[in-house]
Amino acid sequence: MERIAFYGMRRSGNHAILNWLLCNLSQKKNIIKIKHRLVSSGNSCYLNAINEYVNTKPKILEIDFKFAEVSFKNIVVSYEDVPINYQTKYTTNFPKIIVMRDINNLVASRLKKIKEDNEGKKMAKYLFNVNEKFFKSWITHASISRNEAYIIKFEEWISSKKIRDKISSDLGLKNIDYYQSISNYGGGSSFSGTSKRPEVNELNNRWKEVEIDSDLKKIINSEEILKLRKLHGYI
Repeated sequence: MERIAFYGMRRSGNHAILNWLLCNLSQKKNIIKIKHRLVSSGNSCYLNAINEYVNTKPKILEIDFKFAEVSFKNIVVSYEDVPINYQTKYTTNFPKIIVMRDINNLVASRLKKIKEDNEGKKMAKYLFNVNEKFFKSWITHASISRNEAYIIKFEEWISSKKIRDKISSDLGLKNIDYYQSISNYGGGSSFSGTSKRPEVNELNNRWKEVEIDSDLKKIINSEEILKLRKLHGYI
């Protein structure tokens, strides 16, 4: 029986890694989206971005969690765009996994998503905003020590089966390596949608495809963030 708290930023590749992790937990190459908040594979499931539902009425999150507990052996609970110290009663004492992505590519992907999402512009700006909260959350994720959480760097995960094998082994799992599916969350890639799976080189160079204004560049190049980027090997 596995219980995991999973932290990621929107546009960090977190759903791609969640789906891959879910299939490794279940040892099944299938993903069933029961509803936006609940995704399953065999004897495993994940509750998606539960920080979005903690204040809903009726208490749909509590209903979903109880359903997951009686229906699945393994449960992953994901949080999006919140600092690593954010927690609910549902993940007390759960081991933590964090998905990291270089802030340059993350900012570029979020800005692209806002620009291209013509149908839901207001919602896109809310979900993918690059604001003070965004930078604070990224900094807390990048500052975490490896004895507090297991860190998966998206750039490494996507680039090598050998690395995916090691991550699975570290987590006590066998890597069946089902990672080719494109997540429907957020419409797939910010740049190509669900039409094709982006190449590794494309994913690692998104910052070259978007104009980032000077105010954001100033924050990205601040001493604190540069130090963290260097710590994680992005510089």
